[in-house]
Amino acid sequence: MGRIERIDRFRMALPIEIVSGVALTCACCCSSVAGPTAPAASYSATLAPGELRFYDAEIPSSTTQINLDFILDSATIPLRLQQIDPSCLPAADDSCQSFHDASMPPRPAGMLRFGNTLQPHGPRTRIVLQNMSSTETVTYNVIITPHRAGCT
Repeated sequence: MGRIERIDRFRMALPIEIVSGVALTCACCCSSVAGPTAPAASYSATLAPGELRFYDAEIPSSTTQINLDFILDSATIPLRLQQIDPSCLPAADDSCQSFHDASMPPRPAGMLRFGNTLQPHGPRTRIVLQNMSSTETVTYNVIITPHRAGCT
């Protein structure tokens, strides 16, 4: 009887220790809270064919990503999105240091809202949008939100 009692105690104690260890590990793995690290900035404008505009954003040190939310009036116009050194003024043929440079092709019909995520590079960033169409204008709204990602 003594042996059976010892085995039952061991079986009861082991799951409790495993559950306690998992809970403690999960509680200690992430001390950060996900969410915006600064108020979002919203900009609206119209870009003529080939035209570009840039926007600066202050980036708090706790920021791990910069969320961009785009709303366009056309799904057919390709846009160019750049993230450049904030001390450089962008131009069509500039030599600015680029941290991100991507052409956003036309989207599927009806998709007028989409997002993108950029990495922070210091306390300020400069976002450049360029209309790559040679014939059409595009009206857009972009929301720039410095963000802290949660635990993964």
